[in-house]
Amino acid sequence: MFGKITEFAITLNRITILVLIGIPILGLLVFLDYPRQEDPSIEIRQAIVTASLPGLDARQVEDLITRKIEEKIREIGEVEDVWSTTKDGSIIHAEVADWVGGAEIPAVWQTLRNHMSDVAPELPAGTLGPFVNDRFGLTAVATIALWSDGFSLEEMRRVARDVRRQLDGLRGVETIEVFGVQPERVFLDVSNARLASLGIQPNVIVGGMIDAEGRNIIIEPSGTFRDVEEIEEVLIPIPGTQKTIPLKDVVQVRRDYVDPAERPVFYNGRPAIVISISILDGINAVEFGERLTQRLKAIEQTLPVGYVLDYATFQPSLVQRAVNGAV
Repeated sequence: MFGKITEFAITLNRITILVLIGIPILGLLVFLDYPRQEDPSIEIRQAIVTASLPGLDARQVEDLITRKIEEKIREIGEVEDVWSTTKDGSIIHAEVADWVGGAEIPAVWQTLRNHMSDVAPELPAGTLGPFVNDRFGLTAVATIALWSDGFSLEEMRRVARDVRRQLDGLRGVETIEVFGVQPERVFLDVSNARLASLGIQPNVIVGGMIDAEGRNIIIEPSGTFRDVEEIEEVLIPIPGTQKTIPLKDVVQVRRDYVDPAERPVFYNGRPAIVISISILDGINAVEFGERLTQRLKAIEQTLPVGYVLDYATFQPSLVQRAVNGAV
C-alpha cells in the first residue's frame, strides 16, 4: 500500500509538489482568518426583565408591577421558570425550558418582548420599563475607563454618551454598555418646624399613596420641570387662607446624586465611567482591537482637555499572546 503511494507521488511529481506547497499555504490562510476570542460563545437560556417607578416602596412595587409582569411572562409556554427580586424596582428572571432548541431561543425572547409591550399599559403611569435583557451573558472584549480632572459625573456621563455613539459604528460591535453612571435626584429638605408654623402638611408638597378600604390609590404630582429653579417657584397654598407661598420659602430644594451611590466605578482610585464593548461571533478579536485602539485615539483628540480614555481590560492583547505562544 505504501509502495503504491510512493510510486504515485514519484510518477505524478508535479501534483505532489503542488499539494505539499498548497497545504501549508492553506493552513496559513485559515490561521490568519480564524476567529480569535479569549472566551467561547455560551448559550444563555435566561433573560432578565426590569421595571421601576421612583417613589414607590418595595411592597408597592411588588403589588403594582412585579406580579403583573410575572403573570404575563408565565403565559409563554417555552418559559419554564420565573423568579423575581423586588426592592426599589423589579428584577424578574425568565428561564427557557430544556426542550427548547438553541436556535429557537431568540424567537422566545422576541415573544417575551412582545408580552412586555402588551403589559406596559397595565402598569402605573410613569413606570420605567419593562425592559428585557437577554444579553447579560456577553463577555466584553474591552472595557474603557473614562476619567477626568475637574469634571463632575454628570459631565462625564454626557461625554461617555458621545463616546459610545462614536463607537457604535465600529464594524464587529454587538453591544456597548456603560457602567458607573449615577442617577440624579431632586431632594426636598423639609423643616418640620417651618411647616408647622405655616400649618402646611407634608402631603401638600409631595405625592404619595392612600389606602382606601384595601385599595391602593397612587397620587402623583403632575407637571414637567426643566430645572431646580422652576421647582422652587411652585406655589404652595397656605391652609385657612387665600394666600400661596413659593416652595423655596418652605423647603430647601437641591439637585444631587443618589446616596448611597449605585454601583460606583473607580479607576486607579478616581471616579470613572466604564464603557464595555462586546463583539459579534466570528470576529477576530486581535484585528478588532487594533481598529478599536485607532478609533479611541481619534476620539480622545476631540475631547475637552482633562478627559482621559484608558483601557481597564483589553482582551485582544491576551488573545495575541496566547496565539503567539501556540505558534
